[in-house]
Amino acid sequence: YKKVFAVLILFIVVIMFILGIKKLIATGMTSTGKITAINYFPVYSNGKWGVIDTKQNTIIEPTYDEMIIIPDNSKPIFICTINTNYEQGTYETKVLNENKKELYTNYDKVEALYNIGIRYIKNDFNAALRWCSHSDLIAENHRAAMEFYSDLKKKFPDLYLENCGSGAMRCDYGTLKHFCVQSVSDQELYYLNPPIIQGMFANILPEQAGIWAYPYPNLFDVRADLAAMEAEAARQDDGRQTIFNLVNGIAGNMYLSGRIDYADHKNSELIREGIRFFRQIRPFKRESSAVFPNGFADISSEGEFTTLGLLNYAKTKMYLFFWRFNGKEERFVVPLAKWFKNGTVARRVYPKDIGCVAGELSGKNLVITAKEPNSAAIFEVEFGGMV
Repeated sequence: YKKVFAVLILFIVVIMFILGIKKLIATGMTSTGKITAINYFPVYSNGKWGVIDTKQNTIIEPTYDEMIIIPDNSKPIFICTINTNYEQGTYETKVLNENKKELYTNYDKVEALYNIGIRYIKNDFNAALRWCSHSDLIAENHRAAMEFYSDLKKKFPDLYLENCGSGAMRCDYGTLKHFCVQSVSDQELYYLNPPIIQGMFANILPEQAGIWAYPYPNLFDVRADLAAMEAEAARQDDGRQTIFNLVNGIAGNMYLSGRIDYADHKNSELIREGIRFFRQIRPFKRESSAVFPNGFADISSEGEFTTLGLLNYAKTKMYLFFWRFNGKEERFVVPLAKWFKNGTVARRVYPKDIGCVAGELSGKNLVITAKEPNSAAIFEVEFGGMV
């Protein structure tokens, strides 16, 4: 569901831009000259989505599996998802008006989007080539697709192209060299993301790896349940889930999502702090590579903890990402002997002032204490002095 919603953002931006440059049109007048405003809202009935207006008139019958997106509820512009195949991860979209007439059918060229101001496009088609098993034909198809993206970048140098990994089917640099950023996973369970991040960082540049951070997630199975969403928000008052999510995102090129409008003051400040820190270390990422002091975590088992380091090329500084899972251990040892020098110092840099994770150097190790399950933090380790 998150992926369907994310891809629809492009269509929403296009439509809102077009609506914004049109002249304002009055929605109607009574005999006394008073304007009667008509607004439109998604409606959920018998497991299906439709649209109603302010007067409770049915505009679009509830026949759609996914929620219908209305970019501006004062305008009869409805983005509908159709032909969704959850097993294969494929779907289509169409845009309807109040008369159920399909709109914007001519927006099939990138140039049309570019000319109205669009500068970000996500390549998100997760279907495999099923019509042949011949590797030469598959390779030919791939070369043609990559030539298309290469030509796009030449024609539109400031166009930001995102690629979707499609379960790692498109994670080779024969593909990625044509894209600015790679969406690594749609995993909604935030505590399962660290092993995915580690695996992707073994292959993808840190600054190119797009990682979802979604405090207050509106998960697929409760997306239409307001009470469930409010209950989920109430469970997050200690900030641990927010911190864990932000640590995930800060490791790469963060996509901030989730229902952050539900965040209380404490969690809102944690989100702001995380975004500031993410921006602060972006230049560092361009001069660093991933290291794995504690090896790789196994996504199929809960385990105890794992770490990921971003080490600069001079080997003088590391940002160490720490995650504790749902095990019982509270004390964890991170070996740093490979990079350790006399004068090495370590400090927690996110979150700075709150959190249940602490660390101190002991010999050539960083010893971390995490008293609560599913907790996380980022440490800065500076390797100074002589070996």
